Amino acid sequence: MNKLFSRIFIVLLSIMICQHAMATVAAHVDRTQLSQGESLKLFIDISKGDKPDLSPLNKDFQVYGTTNSSSYQLINDKRTSLHQLIVTLMPKTSGKLTIPALKVGNDSTQAIQITVSKPSPTQIGGKKSALFMQASTAIEKTYVNAPVLYTIKLYYANNITGGQISPPHSDKLSFKPLGKGDRYTANVHGRYYQVVEQHYLLTPTQSGEITIGPAIFQGTATGRQSNNNFGFFSMSGGRPIAAQSNSVKLDVQAMPSGVSPLTWFPAQAVKLSDTWTLTGDTLTVGTPVTRTINLTALGIDSSVMPDLNITAPDHVNAYPDKTQSQDGIKNNTLMAEKIYKIAYIPTEAGTLTFPPIQIKWWDNKDGTAHVATLAAKQFQVKPAAKTASNTGATTQTPSTGATTPTNTPTAEKIIIEKKTSKIWLLSTIILLILWLLTLLAWFIQNKSSKKKQTSEDLLPDQQNKQQIKLKKLQRQLKSACQKNDAQTIHSALIDWASVYFNDKNIRSLHGIRQHVTDQALLQQLDYLEQAVYRQQTYESGNMLWQCLEALEKQYKQKVQAYLIKPLYPDKGNKK
Repeated sequence: MNKLFSRIFIVLLSIMICQHAMATVAAHVDRTQLSQGESLKLFIDISKGDKPDLSPLNKDFQVYGTTNSSSYQLINDKRTSLHQLIVTLMPKTSGKLTIPALKVGNDSTQAIQITVSKPSPTQIGGKKSALFMQASTAIEKTYVNAPVLYTIKLYYANNITGGQISPPHSDKLSFKPLGKGDRYTANVHGRYYQVVEQHYLLTPTQSGEITIGPAIFQGTATGRQSNNNFGFFSMSGGRPIAAQSNSVKLDVQAMPSGVSPLTWFPAQAVKLSDTWTLTGDTLTVGTPVTRTINLTALGIDSSVMPDLNITAPDHVNAYPDKTQSQDGIKNNTLMAEKIYKIAYIPTEAGTLTFPPIQIKWWDNKDGTAHVATLAAKQFQVKPAAKTASNTGATTQTPSTGATTPTNTPTAEKIIIEKKTSKIWLLSTIILLILWLLTLLAWFIQNKSSKKKQTSEDLLPDQQNKQQIKLKKLQRQLKSACQKNDAQTIHSALIDWASVYFNDKNIRSLHGIRQHVTDQALLQQLDYLEQAVYRQQTYESGNMLWQCLEALEKQYKQKVQAYLIKPLYPDKGNKK
């Protein structure tokens, strides 16, 4: 009885564990580092009809808004739908906060950790400022050729219809943009702004105190002010606007004496580690093993990181792979990594010692020299496994001199094996020829069907019908945009896009995003989606239409490729 009860308990426990392992809904945020007063987006993958319980968020966050996004995919002739809930959150306090696990049906999301810093005391702008900029550096003191993270933030509360941010210029500095930038909402002095944040890699080439001049923004805007419009793209119309950031001072120290420029490696932290594709400390002659060495550093870019001096010991052949480099930003600090991969093949048995690897670096924080070291590694190399073929050994017979019949092939057996081998070879050749003929027939038939389909698709009547339909949908969409009717715009835009992009699978704004790269239009799609699902007042119809007109002009040749051309254009000219 006890055994039966134990088995039942184990089965039930296994079911509960499996259900718990499966009861996880994917969720992620657009960023984990932000300042108090700034927003972030929480993305939750859901099934159609599910409504997550967002009440646990109210403890540390204000739910600024929610939108839904849907997309459809066709995989192996099976249509699948993907649904996502986008929740805009505004942290209530600063510090390390946790986005709690949220229940979605019978599942739940994972908890997510974020860090919210206090607002900068040097932040500029006020209640009456509809447009302002802020510039800052991650650190105030650095060294020559030691890169610094430089950040520009543009705050705006008006309808921007075009513009460009220009970083400052200096013969003592070099600027390199990092990524495409971030966009989010911020509450400054009780007023909500859209924020464009762009990072730059700033590298000083001279020592001394350097004043980084202001960054400049120049653009155009409409007269009406709003908190939910964004677009940086060249368009005509509107009134000119401009803003400039604050200046930033940077103390650049000279390279310390006694340090060679070839080994100059300034950083905030350096780590050296390695892994091997084996367990234990035993190698085999002729058997390869791969070593991966990781050099990571904070406060520097991989382009200025020195290379490691990696030497191989005797009695081993080394085959290094191409060095890989990675860069990123973590906690508002530059992070760089270099990855070295080397394949080693021992050539002799015995003891094999890989010497230690060292790299000198300079600590930017305390101004001291350090050495990162990778300890020596020792292996015992055993001989390769011996086989009968490489030892030259022959099978010995007993003392009587008789041989074992099973080990001595007869002439009859050899003849049979040769005949069998010839038959298999002939069969293989015949099958190969038949397969090639079949493949050739399929190719000819497939090519013929494609030509036939292309000829049918390129009928002039179908081209005229498609053009007429597209123009009709454009008129309907333009009329809806002029009326600022979000629901009607939403439906008309999807109908128009399915014809414009020649994609019948477009059934949502998410499907349109798959064909669009212009950031201005993508932002307008976000605003339209918010107005539809949050039932907000929508006043950006004209902006959306202007973006669509700009898209048509910019991609005119691409659109013509989608539209069907006449099959016999010469005949039309003769008429």
